[in-house]
Amino acid sequence: MFPMTITRSGGIVGYDDSLVITADGTAIVKLRGKSARCRVDAAVLRQISTAAATVDWHTLPAKPPPPRHPDDLVIAVSAAGGTARLDDPRVKSLSSLLTMLLGDASASEGTRKLCRPL
Repeated sequence: MFPMTITRSGGIVGYDDSLVITADGTAIVKLRGKSARCRVDAAVLRQISTAAATVDWHTLPAKPPPPRHPDDLVIAVSAAGGTARLDDPRVKSLSSLLTMLLGDASASEGTRKLCRPL
């Protein structure tokens, strides 16, 4: 299931962000055109790994999901060749975890709790 990529694109402000998580918990965060690395909290990484194991990634499309309407904010997860929006019922087990992690990674480095700077 790793590497796992979470993307946030579109929306009114034109997001183009990503968070790539590796099996050892290292993450590469790309936000607002800047890159940083952080380490995902071990307990959170275990929860993500457990939840990801319940997803049948091979049944998901390989292509990123398109926006549903103009200015649609698309938040998606990709792993093992499959991609789905976080609101897709097939990845429901990951939705809240990855939303929290993306929000945390978007915060300033000094305030992050789930993905600490390396």
